[in-house]
Amino acid sequence: MSTKSAADAFANFLFSYEEEKNEEFKFGIEPQKMEWFCVKIDNAIKESKKILIWGDYDVDGIASSAMMAEMLQNIAEAHKYNEPELLCHIPGRADGYGISPALFRSYLKSFDLIITLDNGSHKEFYNALSADEKNKLLVFDHHPNGSFENEIGVFNPNANGDVKISTGLLVEEIHKGFRKYSEDYASCFSDDALCDLSAMTLISDMASLNNADIRKRIQIGIRQMNKRERLVYRKLLPEFQGEVSMQSVAFNLVPVINSIGRLILNPAVAVDLLIAKKDSNQARELIDEAIITNNFRKELTDTYSKIAYTQIETRGIENDPLIYVHIDDAPIGINGLIASNIFNRYGKDVIVTSRNFHDGGMIVGSGRGEQIKDMLNVMQNVMKIASNVNKDIPKPNEIMTYGGHNQAIGVKIFDPNVFESLRIWSCQNLTKIKQAIPRKKVYPFEEVATIAEYKDICNTYAIFVGGDIKFNDRFYLRIKGNVSKIKEFRNDFMEIALADQSGEEIRFLTKRETGVKYYGLDEKIFEVEIQPVFLSETEYTIGASLKLEKNFFPAEVSNNDFSRGCTMRVR
Repeated sequence: MSTKSAADAFANFLFSYEEEKNEEFKFGIEPQKMEWFCVKIDNAIKESKKILIWGDYDVDGIASSAMMAEMLQNIAEAHKYNEPELLCHIPGRADGYGISPALFRSYLKSFDLIITLDNGSHKEFYNALSADEKNKLLVFDHHPNGSFENEIGVFNPNANGDVKISTGLLVEEIHKGFRKYSEDYASCFSDDALCDLSAMTLISDMASLNNADIRKRIQIGIRQMNKRERLVYRKLLPEFQGEVSMQSVAFNLVPVINSIGRLILNPAVAVDLLIAKKDSNQARELIDEAIITNNFRKELTDTYSKIAYTQIETRGIENDPLIYVHIDDAPIGINGLIASNIFNRYGKDVIVTSRNFHDGGMIVGSGRGEQIKDMLNVMQNVMKIASNVNKDIPKPNEIMTYGGHNQAIGVKIFDPNVFESLRIWSCQNLTKIKQAIPRKKVYPFEEVATIAEYKDICNTYAIFVGGDIKFNDRFYLRIKGNVSKIKEFRNDFMEIALADQSGEEIRFLTKRETGVKYYGLDEKIFEVEIQPVFLSETEYTIGASLKLEKNFFPAEVSNNDFSRGCTMRVR
């Protein structure tokens, strides 16, 4: 294989693929709907209506609620209205996701308008409302719950498929639309007034970086963060050469805000924290509480993750395609973090549950994995067929309910023993299960490349995707080389350097067992048996890849520890 032919093939593919992805990702609010939103919001503030903002307990839900609250206050300021009567409600993890019809109706007794953020477009909720009730509701959501084109009060562009954006991005669109609607507002507040919080939601929700517009919006938001106007940026984001980076947002700011939503009984304090710009005693107290909560979250996660590892290895299920762990007394807010740790450690799809003692002992949890939601979809379909044939077999919704992203879900399990039986059956019939799951796009090169060719193709990759990592797609290439250096890190991770006879070298991080299995610990010539995925050379390579990829470990490693070529990860 020549470098030129491989690089040309890759470049040609990326040209067509980027065009395809950008085309299907375009979204916006129809002019009629945008005007309706603006008039509705403007009238509510002008007429001193009581407004409830109902968010969600993750970073997107919290930050988009802060954006909405700030925007409503800014509208009042620009138009010289009375300060709006607002209440932000962020449910705790024990309260569960979203708003129910019963809760909505109870709050309508005290509020004239309810705005839901990062929830509200579930058909079970929305379809249960009357036309009059819908007229007192605005919904901003990005979860794929079907089409809402004909619903004037709902802004959700993700009709079907993967979650590609964040709710914060939708609020930013309304802010920009309001600038066109109101000259007074436009003269007081720039297009970028909320872009920093929007960027935070995009980073936290792992929005698709394949799209050039998303990458640009994140870059603009980070530039705004670098002005350090909000107190959280001054207090929680360490300076790296004087600059805020996507890495520092992902690893320093997002976890702190997330911990508030997971563990504090009243997560709405995080909204106040994000809005705060002046350094006051109250703001400093919020910062201190957030830091303490985040440290407590780390301790809890570490403690219960160790319990989970022991349970998994005692049961001998660490190599099962789907791992299920129940820890009765684990705080429900950290189930997702435990699941992430298990996924990182064993590389298997996983569900972790505990008992919600605030909701009648309901067993709830989180799932993480390559295609965990798709796998559960197939399992439910299997149970539906079985229960139709044999009436003694529970119906799917009597075993579990779930929802969320394809790689991260929330789940309720009604009978752990029945679910465990279903899990065992699924593991035994994995081939059939996998055949029923929609396959991700994988783009392999069949030829074996030299390290120089690998670097050249990676450089081509970086050029054509704008220097950002493609999180969602996998480009594979086998390479030849020999292990020239091994550096071990804590928690069984190692850095491996590969070199060839010409002296070219690349380095990558992998789990120790993967390194032993595929490369050996001695110096020997090898051909990679599993195909590595391309990563571009970018200042965010380490941070961005550590956030998502199971074979990377967030050790205390900087970009300076890696060669200035391209890095790769190994599956």
